[in-house]
Amino acid sequence: MTHRSNIREIRRTAAVLTAASLYEMLPGLELLGGGETDTGFFYQFFYIHPIVPEIPRMIEERMRQIVREERPLREMEMVACSAKELFLKRGHPAAVDALEELEPKELVSLLRIGDFVDLAEGPFCPSLDEVGAFQILSIESLGDQEYRLEGCAAASKDELKALTRKLASYAENNHLVLGQKLGLWKWFGSRILWLEKGLRARQELIRHLKEKLCKEGLEVAARDVSLVEQFAVSQGKLVFRLTQQVADPEGNGGLLEDVCQTQLEVFLPSTKNSPLQTVEETLMILGFRGFLCSQGQSPREKEWIVEDGLGRSHTAVVLNSSDTLWRVSIGVERILALLLERTAGELPQWLTIEK
Repeated sequence: MTHRSNIREIRRTAAVLTAASLYEMLPGLELLGGGETDTGFFYQFFYIHPIVPEIPRMIEERMRQIVREERPLREMEMVACSAKELFLKRGHPAAVDALEELEPKELVSLLRIGDFVDLAEGPFCPSLDEVGAFQILSIESLGDQEYRLEGCAAASKDELKALTRKLASYAENNHLVLGQKLGLWKWFGSRILWLEKGLRARQELIRHLKEKLCKEGLEVAARDVSLVEQFAVSQGKLVFRLTQQVADPEGNGGLLEDVCQTQLEVFLPSTKNSPLQTVEETLMILGFRGFLCSQGQSPREKEWIVEDGLGRSHTAVVLNSSDTLWRVSIGVERILALLLERTAGELPQWLTIEK
């Protein structure tokens, strides 16, 4: 039976193919590691010389050349101490550092492309001709002579064309751009400066969520979550709190990054009805139809997964349960970002308050 690589295998193989190309094209660079992204692959490296604008195109062409040469592809496992010796000889200090924390006899995964070897987790394509189609999208300076190269990958040229069109559209219609057009914030590099209108919209979203999820609840303020949980159980009623932290999003994920500045947490004794239906109804009212309800690693945890404008999945709400308590956690800024992208900037009237 002929093996047809899936998109995850294609992206992970493309990342190592990128590393092999960088290694050949830029003598003296230090490979820092890479992997798959939601739309393709990335690789980070350290290089003391200036990066000229032609580099991405040159790297992409070297990747194609390696594929045309049909260099053999081989997945390997090696004990950490032997892998460390291998990377020491090859001048790959980042891989050596990554292996320092492992036990000497612990097995690690590697991928070999011809004579090039990289420390990487599979699954991978069985051969380079199954990598399909790929394109280098950007190369970004991270400071201190460190760079991040990103690309997209697909199973065919037609799929790659469709993906690049979608990425181009998303670049003009993601929440960072839409929010700036609406006057909710200003976007500077990797930081968001909230404006008055944005602060009002966020506050109205919080008010709306409280109204739908926290009816007849008691709002408390406490850093210690265990104290809040004990209080909710002892009172036998719904308790909720808002927590905020000073944290700026990093990278082009913006408000969809892992850290949410404002978190609405709802605590409900397990003697009360499950909040599952209420949460579902609230998300549907907000316009999140067709979301996926999935179980996490623990059977006591459920996550509501919502797609952004690019079709990537993000956790909108997490619900944990114990013998005594239900706990619902909502990232307010993430909900606002997802709303912007799902409505193409046409937010509900109650949320886009004009002064």
